[in-house]
Amino acid sequence: YVLLGNIGPDLQMHVLNQMRGDAFVVADTIDLWIKTRHGELLEVVRKIDCYAINDSEATLMTGESNTIKAGWRLLELGPKMAIIKKGEHGAYLFHSEGLFALPAYPVTDLHDPTGAGDSFVGALLGYLAAVNDTSYAALKQAMLYATATASLTVEAFSCDGLEKAGPEAIVDRYNTLLGMISI
Repeated sequence: YVLLGNIGPDLQMHVLNQMRGDAFVVADTIDLWIKTRHGELLEVVRKIDCYAINDSEATLMTGESNTIKAGWRLLELGPKMAIIKKGEHGAYLFHSEGLFALPAYPVTDLHDPTGAGDSFVGALLGYLAAVNDTSYAALKQAMLYATATASLTVEAFSCDGLEKAGPEAIVDRYNTLLGMISI
């Protein structure tokens, strides 16, 4: 399980070229690399399993302002799946088995959104690694844990909210999210 954070595409490719054996690879990026190193970034995207980016980055990558169109277009670029993060509006998973839309956890005490996307992707990959499963069903479960984790991140500065809350709070928020999406 490998997370290519939002470093330059040349460094992401350097990491990919050093890997031995099979790995499930998730990549992130930032607007800067999309604007200035688009060709290199496309090379990386063709080699990864999951592309996890925010909605404005998805628009830049695809030219599509509609999230749904952008998500399916991302898959045409090469990854097996894509996740578009929409902050307070949740996240979408685009996968060959379907589309999964998840609302954000209802945060009422926002302090600092810095790092929310990183904690989302880190928790997502951590869950997948823990269960050693990258199926569509596991990805949907991972998104619930990722969303719960990101919600704690925005309620304090830096990692303080996550450290203070602990794993029990993540599980509680996971269960709240599960209740929100169940009929």
